[in-house]
Amino acid sequence: MRGLGAQLCINFTNESLHNLFIEHVFKLEQEVYVREEVEWNFVSYEDNQHVIDLIAKRPVCVLGLLDEGSATGSGTDKGVLENCHSTFAQNATKYKAYIKPKKSSDRTFVINHYAGEVIYTIEGFVEKNKDELSADITALLEVHTGFESLKKLAIQDTEAKKDAAAAKAKPGRGRSGGGGLKKKTVSKTFSESLNTLMEKLRATEHH
Repeated sequence: MRGLGAQLCINFTNESLHNLFIEHVFKLEQEVYVREEVEWNFVSYEDNQHVIDLIAKRPVCVLGLLDEGSATGSGTDKGVLENCHSTFAQNATKYKAYIKPKKSSDRTFVINHYAGEVIYTIEGFVEKNKDELSADITALLEVHTGFESLKKLAIQDTEAKKDAAAAKAKPGRGRSGGGGLKKKTVSKTFSESLNTLMEKLRATEHH
């Protein structure tokens, strides 16, 4: 995969949904069995929370370090990658889902998702992270996703951006009162939308 695109967002979403499944099918159900003293054979499972934390538990996470690199004009893909390698690969016990590849480590990193290892190429990450939510991700959320809540959030995000741009363009808004509106990164926008979706899903009654 080249640049910050749909693949990383899809994998992040899949990890979050898988975690929700684990939480309700294994964690909560077995807690109920323990509380009600029901006899059953404990079911072991692989908790993927550490993968989600690696990707998006700010400030020290892949997306957090990417946003740091995107915050200034001097940030580079190479700098972000080196920061990720030094932060995560050198602390393998805490960040066990992060892998610094033996080959092409100057342009790639690996995340061990619950479904397997995925190689990400850092090229274009910083520049694309400064953009508005890219067309392919917007299409993924607004059209192709089967989750109505996430689709609505994407549409609302698009409308909110239009409103923010219009408000910023009004006379007198300019630099007064704090320098105008701060543009969110792609990763920040997507993370917030996904977090809102997961909160709504957790609030629903599961059967």
